[in-house]
Amino acid sequence: MDGTPIDRLAERIESVASEGPFESGAELRRWIVRPLLDALGWTVTEEAVRPDVRIVGESVDYLLSVDVDGLVPATLVVIDVNPVGRDGLAAMERAMAATGVDRGLYVTNAELVCVTGGATPERESVRFESFGDGVDTLGQYRRDAVRSRIADLDASRRSHRRLAATASAVRDDIVAGLSDAVDLDPATTRPVVERVIDAVLADGVPNSRGPAGEPASDTRFDRQPSDPSGGDEPTDAPDERRSVEDPTQDATSSAPERSEADSAAPPPSHPPETDREGEFVVRVFNERGSIGAVGHSTSAGALREATEYFFERGLGGVRLPWETDDGVVVLAERPTDGDGTRWNAYERLSNGTFLNTSGTVADRAARVEALADRASLRVMLSGDWENRS
Repeated sequence: MDGTPIDRLAERIESVASEGPFESGAELRRWIVRPLLDALGWTVTEEAVRPDVRIVGESVDYLLSVDVDGLVPATLVVIDVNPVGRDGLAAMERAMAATGVDRGLYVTNAELVCVTGGATPERESVRFESFGDGVDTLGQYRRDAVRSRIADLDASRRSHRRLAATASAVRDDIVAGLSDAVDLDPATTRPVVERVIDAVLADGVPNSRGPAGEPASDTRFDRQPSDPSGGDEPTDAPDERRSVEDPTQDATSSAPERSEADSAAPPPSHPPETDREGEFVVRVFNERGSIGAVGHSTSAGALREATEYFFERGLGGVRLPWETDDGVVVLAERPTDGDGTRWNAYERLSNGTFLNTSGTVADRAARVEALADRASLRVMLSGDWENRS
């Protein structure tokens, strides 16, 4: 090692990692993430490094941007201290594909996964115990290297990347502006604004090409990768717009005929207006004992991750819509109650099913427990679930 900041950091990380895996997100931020960003030229207290943001429904611990005629999203950082099936990695890659951000850092309790590319990402793992071996890989995440890459993009692609990464905030600003200016009901204007923003993002930037004449990895803002059969055309049913009458797994029921007015597919997610940050851990048990755990920085995110986990382990045969014993619809083909009332908050799962994440932390905790029971599993909620107000 030649004594550069990243080399010196690698030595410290290897020394600390030799004492065993990290046990909390706070430890990872202190010993790995913040020192690493600093060594790569990013200052976590500045405007270009935004902590704890949601991008296309996915939680991101840090969004790194560079200033090229305004801030342009460039790299996502996700901390997943106890990964189960690398669900957090898949979520980060979905956000990358949806926004065109082509660099991501996924941090677990034992390794750093460097992700490059948008719709078809490539991964390279760097174990903390041999962190020095990954120094060359990390060079592409240096701030100056990232800025040089972003500067090579044409202006329209930078603009689309900005909108994709900030769509939720843009939507809220437009809805609030309409409400203030002409006294329109936000409940009425929000779905219209969401459809407009979704349409802009779905259009992408046709025929854009990279600086070397190669097709750009973030030309379209689709969550689905290109046809795996090898065709050059992108899939004609990206996840944001895919019909919910045709989910990819068996959590189905006969869908009622819909009118033309409600035929437009809803956006893939709508986060709760209030959902405090913390560590929400769901430990899962079957009759033989513990089988794993999922966690997230918000209760809505933990509910989503737990539900995805349950679908892999016994929830697959549930008929839609599915509701709790007290009559709350939790899973459905569209994010609505039986009378058509749109949920205040929801997430679209990987199988196309919509999950109701509205209500309080206590409501979401109750849904985790009810879904686990339906899957013949038990859960123990720990961390910030304890304060369920």
